[in-house]
Amino acid sequence: MKSMEQALAEELARSLPLSEDELLSLLEAPPSQDMGDYALPCFTLAGRMRKAPDVIARELLEQLTPPEGVQDVKAEGPYLNFFLERAGAAQRVLCGIRALGEQYGAADLGAGKTVVIEFSSPNIAKHLGIHHLPSAAIGMSLCRLHRKLGYDVVGLNFLGDWGTGFG
Repeated sequence: MKSMEQALAEELARSLPLSEDELLSLLEAPPSQDMGDYALPCFTLAGRMRKAPDVIARELLEQLTPPEGVQDVKAEGPYLNFFLERAGAAQRVLCGIRALGEQYGAADLGAGKTVVIEFSSPNIAKHLGIHHLPSAAIGMSLCRLHRKLGYDVVGLNFLGDWGTGFG
């Protein structure tokens, strides 16, 4: 299944002198949700097309046929902003999870790299309390996320202060 970024890049490539890969690298997430779900800054295009970025954004808006799943497209200054249909976006994510199962979200970003994650920190000279659980849960979650990204993970459960009697 094609991602929304790929669909946007494919559609934009029909109107622009850039490859889909170049357009994928330009697409970004706007700083605020009211600006859309994706944005194409037109600054890079200005040099190639010899036009002002805001003019390019307006022209693209007129030429573009939004891919399925895009609810609205707006030209805001030098940016072309894309707003997704929420239900469709959620359905694409759930279909991707169903199709990939345990491999959903996996990547090889950390291939050949090792990361050490130290977590917990209960004091073994005192009673273990409920307040120690968040650190352990967060630490294990970070370990699992890094493994899913291909890192060789060394998880260390640091036992904390052993107290004067053990010094």
